[in-house]
Amino acid sequence: MLAFITAGITLEPGDVVSTGTPAGIGPMCSGDTVEVEIEGIGVLRNHIVYEVDTSWCENGDVIRGTINLVTNGGELEAVGAALDGCAAALETVEREMLLTTAEGDGLERIEALLARRPVTSVLERRRAALAALLRIGGDSFTLSAINDNLAGCGLNAVASETEEPGVVEVRFPEVPGIPDGFAEMRAIIEDILPCHLEIRYVYWYITWAMLQARFQTWGEIESLGLSWSALEKLVR
Repeated sequence: MLAFITAGITLEPGDVVSTGTPAGIGPMCSGDTVEVEIEGIGVLRNHIVYEVDTSWCENGDVIRGTINLVTNGGELEAVGAALDGCAAALETVEREMLLTTAEGDGLERIEALLARRPVTSVLERRRAALAALLRIGGDSFTLSAINDNLAGCGLNAVASETEEPGVVEVRFPEVPGIPDGFAEMRAIIEDILPCHLEIRYVYWYITWAMLQARFQTWGEIESLGLSWSALEKLVR
């Protein structure tokens, strides 16, 4: 066939030769097996069974009529399930390869590349923390970069300059008083900030003016049954 084609034209790499059924190929007969193979996935086998007289297969005469083709349903179902599994795996890979959609393995692989890991386990905060960490340049010590790094570690902390050279203040704007887990936060903060800086931690508590604006009498306050420590943090 190729000799016949190339007698008139030149085949180039990538050309496709489309043909019909080559001569010499007979009809399918009962008991035949048709196989289709995809490398890396497997082989699909269909066993042929005719429910009419198959004597015509011996002499080449074609019998007109209705022919019911019965295939091996079990094998079809098994191969179909395998292909469904491939589709599910591809969906998982597509989801986990993007930081904005990753939920498990994708986030863990990103964290494995970083020197610090977010301290939050909340999915959306974890994604935002990793995004902040990925924005950090290795040689950047600007306040913006430092605060990105703090946010990247999942810390609700903000560093700011003071009027004193070499001194920075760290505040916890969303948390009144000393935040829970402060010891762990402090270790991370002091690991992030350059070692030549002095760090001052600033906390905020409820003020007398705020108490007077919210309560008319001490009786109202005492009715809440709060400890002094809890009252100090009653800023909302």
